[in-house]
Amino acid sequence: LYCIPYICAQMKGAGAIVNTLSNGQLSTNWGIYIIAIVTLVYMLLGGMKGTALTSAIQGFLLVCGFYGLAIFILKEAGWSNMWGTLAGMGDEYITLPGVHGGYGWTYTLTYALVCSFGIICAPTYTMWIATCGKGFFKRSRNTAWIAWTLVCGFTYMVVMFVVGCGGLTLAPGLENMDNLVPTVMTKYFPVFIFCLVGVAAIAAAQSTAATSLQAAASAVTEDLIEGVGGIKMNDKQKLW
Repeated sequence: LYCIPYICAQMKGAGAIVNTLSNGQLSTNWGIYIIAIVTLVYMLLGGMKGTALTSAIQGFLLVCGFYGLAIFILKEAGWSNMWGTLAGMGDEYITLPGVHGGYGWTYTLTYALVCSFGIICAPTYTMWIATCGKGFFKRSRNTAWIAWTLVCGFTYMVVMFVVGCGGLTLAPGLENMDNLVPTVMTKYFPVFIFCLVGVAAIAAAQSTAATSLQAAASAVTEDLIEGVGGIKMNDKQKLW
């Protein structure tokens, strides 16, 4: 019940990215169709292990694109200019959950940590453990937990601040905040960075959609049909 609407949101986001990268030559719907078909093909042909490995590669692309975006925005905006933008925004804009009143640093830190722990429990990590055996799990569990907590915590607390506040410095008065990154990229960035960030964003949508789809499909076959229904199936029947 959670995975299906989440998958739909990821596909819609990927379609919007394709629409932006093609400068409107491909509609959002066509972008959705293309990304969905590609995701379904490699998910069905590769199974859980293929999806987990693909997600690991896509996760690397995502990190490279996101940090590359932050570095270029910081270079163009300047650190002191960003702090000036931040000082002029008012407290109501820089506390969660935004202009409706917010929480202090404890809420923000908790949010970052919970998201970090959530990644460890996400379908991608679960599939990786399932396909690589218990020995791998024992060797990698603590390292992965600490590493992802630090990486995700730093990303939420620092890198996202650079992207958001730096973007506002470069594009002040923007009416639709959803267009912040595309606006800044098309105006200031070289083409290869524009493409890198676009690929990273599509990879993030694909990775999340594929692993969530695998999790939903496995829940149906393993838990509902076999577990609740008591109907035994071989691997080919489960795949079908």
